[in-house]
Amino acid sequence: MTSSDRGGAGGEPVRRQNNSRTEPLTLTSERAGGGVLVLHVGGPLDLLTSDALRQQVRARLDDGVRALVLDLEQVSFLGCAGLAVLDELARWAEARQLRVRVVATSHPVLRSLEVVGLDLRLEAAATVEAAVSDCS
Repeated sequence: MTSSDRGGAGGEPVRRQNNSRTEPLTLTSERAGGGVLVLHVGGPLDLLTSDALRQQVRARLDDGVRALVLDLEQVSFLGCAGLAVLDELARWAEARQLRVRVVATSHPVLRSLEVVGLDLRLEAAATVEAAVSDCS
């Protein structure tokens, strides 16, 4: 079962003003086997868009989900608010005994996770397939 959604009210993308251009945060999800929810995140993850990620993750987690994979490969910017939400979601998932993995290979995203110590809580994988396999 696959669903494709964009974060924001009424299915509209969450938009961020950036030097006179608008860049949306995109969120799509899919169910992998074994109760793994994969959430693909694209665009900037910052103060203006991080709440959409929080809401969309929580809205998609139901009783059948036992692991969450956050695909950050298309994240163009990871700000402090985005890092705070990732930390909050990791703690929230851990409290519910859900495994959480991130897919991240870009230096800016990996470095941001390292600087705040999230690389220790959110194990990174190079591909969605590897992260899903690790959660199975």
